[in-house]
Amino acid sequence: MKHYLLFLLASLALLTGCEKDDDPTSVSLRSITREKFDYKGGLASAIVDAGGRDVTAESSESWCRTAVIGSIVNFNVLAYTGSEERSATVTVKAEGLKPLLINVVQDKFRGLVVVPSTLIFSDTDRTLSVAVTCSGVYDVKLTENPNNAFSFSKSEDGASVSFTSNKASSRVEVKGRAEFTPEEGDPVIVTLIQPKKSTYDFLLGTWNVTKTDIFAGSIQNLSSVTFSAKENQYSYKVTINDPALKDYPFTAEFADGKVVIQTGQELGFSGTKFYTLHFNGPNNGQGNYIWSQAGVVAWAAEPVFDENAGTIQLVFSDNGQGNGREAKTLCFWENNDRYWSFTGQLCLTNALELSKNY
Repeated sequence: MKHYLLFLLASLALLTGCEKDDDPTSVSLRSITREKFDYKGGLASAIVDAGGRDVTAESSESWCRTAVIGSIVNFNVLAYTGSEERSATVTVKAEGLKPLLINVVQDKFRGLVVVPSTLIFSDTDRTLSVAVTCSGVYDVKLTENPNNAFSFSKSEDGASVSFTSNKASSRVEVKGRAEFTPEEGDPVIVTLIQPKKSTYDFLLGTWNVTKTDIFAGSIQNLSSVTFSAKENQYSYKVTINDPALKDYPFTAEFADGKVVIQTGQELGFSGTKFYTLHFNGPNNGQGNYIWSQAGVVAWAAEPVFDENAGTIQLVFSDNGQGNGREAKTLCFWENNDRYWSFTGQLCLTNALELSKNY
């Protein structure tokens, strides 16, 4: 009996000792993928042992972010452009245990960063810049530059490079390529783009009236009209450069690559007279009707580019939307009221052709 009691006490002591060995006093590190990072940063993870307790992790620096999933601590180290090495301490805690400290080190910046990597020019933004961060000196050269379309200048401190599009937008897109080569690190490519000019934009400006067929009205000659943007890329405000109508522009739509003049437009009020635009024409080839209801009929013209002469031409005619009703005569009237009383003829023409340089 005495021997049995001694054996039992020895077993209990051994069991108690084992329990103490299995119950940790601190959070321990079982494995970690990496603790050192280059300037690009990146991801890493550590597996810790906290005896089954819930684990939390906190970084001393905002550039080293942490997230915990079970016993795994994940790191997200952000990219760095500083000139000195930096470090952060990640503290891993569990209730009742001594915390684990993990030292994360990130190397100083080595290489070249250029932002943005693509520059898109326009006729209003002919010069654009990139910001440059480099650990040393670097060179810039234009490796693609069709017809010397682009040029560049480097700031004195090298912190920026300005690129200029040397030519206005044309009917074709122009692409260039600049290569930045640092003394350490990989080269960086910047793409230069001068987009082709939209047809809508080509039509803006003043046009010469090259043909009319005016047969009535106080205005017997139209010399020019001016297209300005109303709703960009969708419609124009068209001003007839004649004293009687210059303050009463009409609207021309730009749809499916064509300029469209709809009937039934109210152009404005002088204080005593209302000004309107409409078309007259036959219905199924018969008669001559006043098409004053908006949208019933229209004239349209598709721009014709002459590459050799550098000109654009618009020749207006009925576009067929009237389903038998035809827009034959373009009419500008002044009226005593807004109800198309047709008090005075200003200009009635059966033709309108325009031309401009581009």
